[in-house]
Amino acid sequence: MNTRSDAKLTRIFKTAFWQKTPFKAYPGPPSQENIDAWMHITDTPALNLTASEISQLGLSTDSVQWPREAGGGYIGYLESAHQLHCLQAIWERHHYDKDPSLFPELGAKIRELPDIDEAHFEHCVDVIRSRLMCTADASIVTFQWVKGLSTPYPNFHTGHMCADYEGLLKWGEGRKADMDKVGDWDYHVGSGPNDVEMDTLP
Repeated sequence: MNTRSDAKLTRIFKTAFWQKTPFKAYPGPPSQENIDAWMHITDTPALNLTASEISQLGLSTDSVQWPREAGGGYIGYLESAHQLHCLQAIWERHHYDKDPSLFPELGAKIRELPDIDEAHFEHCVDVIRSRLMCTADASIVTFQWVKGLSTPYPNFHTGHMCADYEGLLKWGEGRKADMDKVGDWDYHVGSGPNDVEMDTLP
């Protein structure tokens, strides 16, 4: 089933302390380029999946569906985008603590919903921890002597076999729900085909 990108890419991580990437705001503060880079990998659309796809993925057919008038289909969201959203949230919180004017929407959330903000922060830390432990990286970081440094410096330029995340984003764009059809859908039990209400959280 062509639901996700199976392509693998060989990458050398470029993660030395002072090495620039579009996602790093060092020495800071975050630039618009940094913010746009994070949005590109996290601002992904809601998906519309068929019953066959849901079954083949081992997911419950009791999952919520789009309303009948919008054509039905199951609501989905890329888990990798959720994980990266969590990392982005931690990154934003770090820079917000140094300069609140950078992320005013985050500031409003912290002030208005402090308990939810705290729960979200801890949720995100645990999501990233779970994923890193699940896919524990067995690559080895070695060390080099560098002129001017009194101790060996870690060589973080390690090689990896990686999923094609850009390919996954393209697949998601091709499977996104038609939000024009959904319109101002009133989310409630019974608004989608065959809705089932659970007694406890999944």
